[in-house]
Amino acid sequence: MLRTLLPSTLLACLSLAAAEPDFLLGLCTHRGPEPDYLPLAQQAGVQAIRDEVSWGRCEQVKGTISVPEQYIAYVDKARALGMTTLNILDYSNKFYDNGGYPRSDEAIEGFVRYSEAVVKALKGKSTYYQVWNEWDGGCGMPAELKRTGDPAAYVKLLAAVYPRIKAIDPSIVVIANSVCTGDEFLKQTLDLGVIKHCDAVSLHTYNYSGERTAEAWHTRMAGVDAFLRAASGGKPVPLYLTEMGWPNHIASSGSTQDYTAISLAKLYLLARTHTYIKGLWWYQIRDDAWNAAYNEDNFGLIRQDLTPKAPYYAYKDVARLITGATFEARLDAGNPDVWVLKYRTTRGTSLVAAWNAKKDDDWQLTYAIPATAKREAALTTIGHGSVQRTFTPGKKDGDPAVLKLSVRERPIVIEGDLAGLTLAKAERKEFPESQRPIRGVFHRFGPLLNAVPAAGAAPAATAFGSDKDYTTLNDKLPRKGQADLDAALSARWSATGLQLTVTVTDDVHRQTWSGDRTWEGDGLQLALHNGKPVGGELAHIDLDVALTEKGPAVWRRHNRAGVDDGPATDIQAAIKRDGTTTTYELTLPWAGVGLPAETKAGSMIGLSLLVNDDDGQGRKGYLHWADGIGRDKDPYNYGWVLLKE
Repeated sequence: MLRTLLPSTLLACLSLAAAEPDFLLGLCTHRGPEPDYLPLAQQAGVQAIRDEVSWGRCEQVKGTISVPEQYIAYVDKARALGMTTLNILDYSNKFYDNGGYPRSDEAIEGFVRYSEAVVKALKGKSTYYQVWNEWDGGCGMPAELKRTGDPAAYVKLLAAVYPRIKAIDPSIVVIANSVCTGDEFLKQTLDLGVIKHCDAVSLHTYNYSGERTAEAWHTRMAGVDAFLRAASGGKPVPLYLTEMGWPNHIASSGSTQDYTAISLAKLYLLARTHTYIKGLWWYQIRDDAWNAAYNEDNFGLIRQDLTPKAPYYAYKDVARLITGATFEARLDAGNPDVWVLKYRTTRGTSLVAAWNAKKDDDWQLTYAIPATAKREAALTTIGHGSVQRTFTPGKKDGDPAVLKLSVRERPIVIEGDLAGLTLAKAERKEFPESQRPIRGVFHRFGPLLNAVPAAGAAPAATAFGSDKDYTTLNDKLPRKGQADLDAALSARWSATGLQLTVTVTDDVHRQTWSGDRTWEGDGLQLALHNGKPVGGELAHIDLDVALTEKGPAVWRRHNRAGVDDGPATDIQAAIKRDGTTTTYELTLPWAGVGLPAETKAGSMIGLSLLVNDDDGQGRKGYLHWADGIGRDKDPYNYGWVLLKE
């Protein structure tokens, strides 16, 4: 539907750009009893830190609200170092709505009073406030409430908060919830008029386990701009990206420090090409812990002991170069994978940043500039330091001065008096880095399941019911051993498809959902891929399988393999319940799960499988064979099915 705003409301919503910086280089922090990392943030060129003082911390006795002095002191210290703060007003309070999302009138009024108290305490000290963090994803909420934050309830809360805190300090910038589950939730709030109740909107745009590249992110952001303008009658809507990052954990979805540094540099350079993006906060300043395998512990620019990582130096270079810079144009290199971006700075100079998105290509760029004498330029390889370079005049009068350099994935920026600069030539220089012979250790992520020929002997079942296979979603409803939930898996295959048998022991079977929501009750979730990336992503298909009140049901969802979402009528599911045992016998035709018809013996198929458990009070946990669809959505973490002779 077409979304519109009254002109006066729209003008008020979009007026902040005139008073505030055109773009903020931000960084997320987690304030606490830890080493003082704010000076390192300042040295990196950070303009705004983002942190929170939650409702639960401010109202520990019902009806009495007090903003902790420690948080105010934190804001003061950031200000003393030249940084502003983005303060998150967030999370539930145990005294209201049973500790859930504030939906009742009493809870909403309580949240508003808390928000007013924070703005009063920080008046004159801080400009930016975000009303909630990841309402749609359930961050900070009890496990049983994850992803239950609906758009209508959020817009109702924001509509109550916005006028009350703006009345206290009209100069503040109020940013709507940081949407984390994708663009659809933001669109739903737009339909409900969210931009009538804020000065800007927000997204968290992590793609480290999906398309993974800054260039893919850039394409998405162009689409976001389009639907935001559609919601505002064609006017730009300010967007603050209040979290983004590439973690360095040791897993298929993790990145090396170098890749994170490169991605960070490209991300900020590309963000400046979108004038509606008003700030980008990197997540985060410091690693949370030393667990090398856990993503949440490895997002930092610095380690636990404050040792800077490679992306710290990339951030520092980017901040030095683009603070106050304005994008002018992308220069045509004759190849869409070669990026050459020109900016104007407040220092009276110009910047030209260049890189190549394809790992195995070197591109030699020849920059030309009208000059009768040598002209100097500073050349920075982001995160690796700077040198001076010279535009060398041609041999004949009238010839331009030229400077040649070769670029790969890491951006290289030249700065100086670049008036009249053109990209005279872009030439590919083959340097196939991926063919370099290296010594290493091959790691196969995930478990291996042997699938035997359908016409042969019965396969052995693989059990996955131990404590290490179980993930608790509700601490109040722990699993009571294998009698509560246990499972085993076996597989056969034929020329036409894969056959899976899953035997589940479950003391209580409850499935009251239908369609694409059966995962919330007892049943299976499984996902498959053929191990062949397409465009950097493994093409996979997800299935929900359940014994519903109307009988067996299969739903194809989160599809990335060119097959329509919806009821999977081409997949046979024979499901029977006998006592406390539920047996699922699935026949998966190759085409129905996105696999080629010529799949044969020796083929390896990626598989992840969950057994969800609902004993009557909602989904309390699940057993998993391999990861990739439960804790995260990452096909690189699936296990493998080997089709045996």
